[in-house]
Amino acid sequence: MTLWLTVATAMYVILALAHSWLGERDVVRPLLRASWEIGLPRGFAAPLLRWAWHLTSLAWVAAAAVLAWAAAGHAVPTPILDVLAGLALVSGAVIGVALRGAHPAWAVFVVGGLACLVGAHGWPSSTAVRGASGATAAIVLLALGALHVYWAAGGRRGTNAVVPTRADGTALLRPSTLASLAVAGLLFAAAVLVASAAELGPRVPWARALSLLIAAGFTARLVGDFRVAGLFKREVRTPFARWDSMLFSPLCGALAVACAVAAG
Repeated sequence: MTLWLTVATAMYVILALAHSWLGERDVVRPLLRASWEIGLPRGFAAPLLRWAWHLTSLAWVAAAAVLAWAAAGHAVPTPILDVLAGLALVSGAVIGVALRGAHPAWAVFVVGGLACLVGAHGWPSSTAVRGASGATAAIVLLALGALHVYWAAGGRRGTNAVVPTRADGTALLRPSTLASLAVAGLLFAAAVLVASAAELGPRVPWARALSLLIAAGFTARLVGDFRVAGLFKREVRTPFARWDSMLFSPLCGALAVACAVAAG
């Protein structure tokens, strides 16, 4: 799997070079030219900030060197490759969530992390991938459906975060009991369809096509309405907006991928 390790190496090198070059041009120099309001003296803090920035790039170069050594056919313990893969995936997730997908580094990190995992362990069989994706998506969909039943029954926990609001706190939606039950029913049905598409349960007609339709729906939710929900929303100050950036939109993206993979 040297090809995948080579891809992972390239991703880390790209990250290191872009971080230092673009960061120096667009972040470090403008910051150090700005009026000085940091408590430390400028003569001490300026090189501290500059090299703290570039030493991060050096760490990624070191990671790339380890991956390049493995890609060349030399023995590198698998746990080390797993740690480097986990570092990339966690970094990508943090950047993607914190910046709502606006910074392209998250995609480079995710590609590098996944390539590192495949290079370390090999590409899993399609049956295993579909089964794992389908099982994960079905469990999450069932949990979300149960949560909507809880809200329909009068439960209040979490309701302040899941209803979109304006900046002044005015709710944009007031879901009725019937609406909450309807959403729960759709989520339960989606769980059954995705599990069937992944061949984890009884065969349901059109399960694979419908699972792809479910994936498209979650993709649309990930993109959002360009106002209060999704990656490109304009309102970012409300509790819903913060939770949407940290959890709701990334979860929809993950479900979209899992449903599509389960459908094969």
